[in-house]
Amino acid sequence: MPAATGLYWQGDQLLNWLPLGACAGGFLAALLVYTLSGGSRLTPLRMILTGVICAAILSALVTGVLALWGQAHTETLVSWLAGSLHGRSWQHLEVIMPWSLAGLLGAVLVLKPLSLLRLNDEQVLGLGLNLGRWRAAILLLATLLAASAVAVAGPIGFVGLVVPHMARRLVAGFLPGQLMVAAVIGSLLVSLADLVGRVVVQPFELPVGVLCALLGVPAFLYLLRRQPG
Repeated sequence: MPAATGLYWQGDQLLNWLPLGACAGGFLAALLVYTLSGGSRLTPLRMILTGVICAAILSALVTGVLALWGQAHTETLVSWLAGSLHGRSWQHLEVIMPWSLAGLLGAVLVLKPLSLLRLNDEQVLGLGLNLGRWRAAILLLATLLAASAVAVAGPIGFVGLVVPHMARRLVAGFLPGQLMVAAVIGSLLVSLADLVGRVVVQPFELPVGVLCALLGVPAFLYLLRRQPG
């Protein structure tokens, strides 16, 4: 896990390689999920379940690495795995900026096919859209954006699951508006969780990922209960 330890080596060149390593690992994980989900025949539910299974396997592997590595870097790794903004600086933002901007530019370019993919598969194919190709491209863009952020902040869970549902309820039908609202809500949620984590248990600090999970799990369960069928 060189990515985790490198987060705290502020003057080391290894920091500049963090997004590249995170994206490489993210692309491999995305390819695994995409393949096991059926490729072009995947469904959202199948993809979610496959992602949960793959995440559990990878989490077990990370735990094994921690057990074999010893105590030298355990505290750093555990903090990163919990999802934390502690010690992050403008240098981290500069490192991930090119990757994040590339992902955002790609997201703008795929807005039209992304809007069409919200229809059912038969309608999409009837419109002449290559279902497998565009799903793979959008999955790669999402992986690029997520991996570049995870490289410096760790895996902050449930934000990506809950916030889009909130944005859809606030902005009905208009995809660009939903994406912008989701970005604003997501950033505010993470910032608020970080602020609360720094204040409520002083002089200690709760990782932002822990608070996001505490807020996100009930919200996600509520959304699941409201789903038809």
